[in-house]
Amino acid sequence: MLMCPWGASLLLGNADGGIRRLQIGFEGPNNSKPKLVEVSAAFQEVMSDLTGEVGTMTFNTRGNLLAVGFKENGGIKVISYPSMKTLVEWRLQDPEVKDVDWCHAPGLQQELLAAVASDGTCQLWGIGQEGVKMQAQLEPPKGDKPKFIRCRFARNSQGLLLYVMVNMRASAGSYLAAYASEGPGKPWQLVKKVKAHDQLASAMDISQNGHWVAVGFADGALRVFGTDNFTVVKSEPVASIAFVSSVVFNADNNAVLAVGGDANCYVMELVPRQSNSGPGFWFLLLLLLLGASAMALLHYWQNPHKLPYVALQQLQQLSKQEHITQACSNGSFLMWQQVCGWVQRAAQILPEERLFDQHDEL
Repeated sequence: MLMCPWGASLLLGNADGGIRRLQIGFEGPNNSKPKLVEVSAAFQEVMSDLTGEVGTMTFNTRGNLLAVGFKENGGIKVISYPSMKTLVEWRLQDPEVKDVDWCHAPGLQQELLAAVASDGTCQLWGIGQEGVKMQAQLEPPKGDKPKFIRCRFARNSQGLLLYVMVNMRASAGSYLAAYASEGPGKPWQLVKKVKAHDQLASAMDISQNGHWVAVGFADGALRVFGTDNFTVVKSEPVASIAFVSSVVFNADNNAVLAVGGDANCYVMELVPRQSNSGPGFWFLLLLLLLGASAMALLHYWQNPHKLPYVALQQLQQLSKQEHITQACSNGSFLMWQQVCGWVQRAAQILPEERLFDQHDEL
């Protein structure tokens, strides 16, 4: 399943072959209930040549190209969207395409498509006006029978990188790795890797901002890694009681949805939910509180007899303390003298009389 550009419809790859498109609509009070509507027969007629079982598909960043990989014959088709016209197609040596991902290559004036096959190879194909041409085949990390299973391009502070998941033999677990090229026509080299888990990986996605990589595993675990140094940002050991079949980040890059082989979904929040009130709201609230406090202080400074009974009682006791009396008699600053005078005036108000006044006011 793949969300179409601008979020207006869904593409579904059928197990019995072909692709269906469903429009996303709403119904019910205030259009609060989503619904899916089958598109017209004209679209199905256009897609009639896509007869093989779809293994994977993805849009490029501009949303005008759709890459479809098939399970049966190792075929890959690049289709113009939304016209759904096939632009180019070719076959891999292996019969099943496991994963594909796009990247725009400005230096080559073409699109790069990374493709992972079921034999564990990962190839990069250049697609331009002259057709399709293989640019590179990645050398897997050293290990016990390494196999690429997933691939995702990302741009971040480290430049353009291709992140991949590599499964070793079952007892050796799985690795997260990154590849980079020094420029157009230069080979793609392994730049870093880390052991992701003792179990085999089964799904992978990268956030749109390129900061996080989410990986699902065969034992149902879900882990999110930072792309800078591959440290684990967050982990859930049981995101599914079966294997994790797919993972995807939301558009805000603050949550991951993991779908399990048990047909259940698990949502991992990466950033705690914040209030809708921005920093401007809290700054304004602080100014209002400071203003109210200043007005209250000014009011009681001018009218100490209006202080609450308990406050007057405390001030009377404070004025009788020896160190306060000495400090007031030795005070040389004008402000200090004014404070001492205000305390003495407030202390001269009889608390009992003020208590009666407050009772009368109530």
